[in-house]
Amino acid sequence: MKKLPHLKLFAKNLNLLLEQSGLTDSELAERMGVGNSSVSRWARAEIFPSTVNFEELCTYFQVPPKFFFDNNDDDVTISEVNVDTVDMYSMNTLAHHLSPIGRINVAKDTRMKNRRLFAAYCEDDAMDNVIHPPSMCYINPDLKPHTGSIVLVQVASDEIPIFRQYTKGGSTVILSGMSHSEEVDDIILKEDEIYSILGVVVEVRTQFVQP
Repeated sequence: MKKLPHLKLFAKNLNLLLEQSGLTDSELAERMGVGNSSVSRWARAEIFPSTVNFEELCTYFQVPPKFFFDNNDDDVTISEVNVDTVDMYSMNTLAHHLSPIGRINVAKDTRMKNRRLFAAYCEDDAMDNVIHPPSMCYINPDLKPHTGSIVLVQVASDEIPIFRQYTKGGSTVILSGMSHSEEVDDIILKEDEIYSILGVVVEVRTQFVQP
């Protein structure tokens, strides 16, 4: 069967992106959560990706949909193919539900695995320097915490969020400061007591340009 011109053009541009990003078919498939054969068939101009997968390709490589159907030159430069940006908040803006203070770069792989990821700027030490200041903590608000998770929690609506290690036993939740200081107490709550876990920490970076 003769291949459609627009299918061949799509495959050409996908291969161009793969080459420039240094990814293999299988590596891209793993990062997108699709079968290895799917990306290989896209790259060989055998099939189109589904609408959802096509949108994810555009998001991953940060190119508009029309890029795949343009006659791009082989030396076209795709900038920052491995970098994405997320909203960045201070602890104060999180406490009072204010707008983010800016945006910050994050590895695209991290963002792909954590769709609603955001960054929290931590100026002070947290949990006896488990999190060293100043640091940027990347938070996934969709992850369900499990024992051992580091969470960002707001104990009351008007309090600044704090970092704690999450432990659950029966109906009791312990939010530990992992601190040897008498000034830092564990927070022990019943599961139905009111508190807000803003998200689970998935990455901490201590080397960055301060906002």
